[in-house]
Amino acid sequence: MNWIQSSNVPLTVHRTRSAAGSTGYNSIVPLKTLVQVVTQDDPTRVDRIVAALGGLSRSGTLGLFDHECVCVNDQPETNCLRELAPGDTVQVRFDPEQRYRPRPRAWKDSGFNIVHEDDHLLVVEKAAWILSVPTEGTSQPGDTSLMGRISAYLSRGGKPVSAHPAHRLDRGVSGLLVVAKSPQIAASLRDQFEARKPRRLYIAIARGRVDPPDGTIRSHLATGDDLSRYSTADHQRGQLAITHYRTLLHGADATLLEVELETGRRNQIRVHLAEKGHPVLGERRYQRRMASHPRWTARRLALHAAELEFIHPRTHVPMSFRSPLPGMFATFFGGRLAAKIARFQEARATESATEVTPADHEKNRPVGHSKDRAGGARAEPESGGRSGNTKKPAKRGGPRPRRKTGTGKTIKRRSR
Repeated sequence: MNWIQSSNVPLTVHRTRSAAGSTGYNSIVPLKTLVQVVTQDDPTRVDRIVAALGGLSRSGTLGLFDHECVCVNDQPETNCLRELAPGDTVQVRFDPEQRYRPRPRAWKDSGFNIVHEDDHLLVVEKAAWILSVPTEGTSQPGDTSLMGRISAYLSRGGKPVSAHPAHRLDRGVSGLLVVAKSPQIAASLRDQFEARKPRRLYIAIARGRVDPPDGTIRSHLATGDDLSRYSTADHQRGQLAITHYRTLLHGADATLLEVELETGRRNQIRVHLAEKGHPVLGERRYQRRMASHPRWTARRLALHAAELEFIHPRTHVPMSFRSPLPGMFATFFGGRLAAKIARFQEARATESATEVTPADHEKNRPVGHSKDRAGGARAEPESGGRSGNTKKPAKRGGPRPRRKTGTGKTIKRRSR
């Protein structure tokens, strides 16, 4: 590697030193300057060149970028991953007696996105490809499930902290989940789900033309020897499962549904729609052959947890969160139907007058959170928390207010 140490010293640093038997004094210490012209044999990434120049650790290298000690072609460079070309000049100026600590970086995890966090719980958007909880026998150090990843996030300060699930989403399903930071908060949230108090609304693409377009599916779900779920007439063996659905869009061979859970049994939506003859696209367990579709090429279920409402177990404030449809849902329908989905999403987004704006959401984000993905979730969390305003969820047992759909028609919500 060809590099030179600059002979001229254009910059200096003043440091106060203490000498034995004397008072403090100021000395002028020159900054060390290293320069390298990139050749064909050198690494192409600038951080690797800087690390080699200074003989620095990864932490020390990142610190130099964060404190603007690196220039490329005489221009300050803060992107440590920048790719360089032969002939580019890298210059590093730093005080060799100073430790340059890297600044805290946002937590990034492709498995989840944080929508809301306070001292007691988190609301996250789960990616479709990960498990909500570890499978039996998975050790904590190697836990790549959602709970393992959130536990790693909570433990970033050095002290081990565990995440506690309040409910789950199947692998292959994306969307909103609430996760507790303590067993007590998790137990309180689970009590709410057991009492059917939280509102959970999903968006699904089902195979075929669902008829009738709106309805309720009620059955008792039992578990087979292979752990698959099925409806049974034996009420002693099965758990009561109630699913409400409403058609949003009809395609030639698929239907976009809004599905609301009254109960939250394992695989409930998937089993109910499959037994009705309209399995969720991408389904690999229930009506697998029927669920395949040439336009649905994603290796996931066409099922997304779009809305979640519950009562905060500590503050008792209503919490309401909304997650946008994944882009592949609109891509699947294409053409004018894609525009209708966009209008539907817009109508859902403006349904609440108390919904926070993206700027508010970013302003109230705790330090260390990753930014929302494009078109990220909107939330109306607890007052006095870290994120903005509140929205009271609709009460169960009574009629819900009229609202407009993306097609401009006004419909009345189903009475329970």
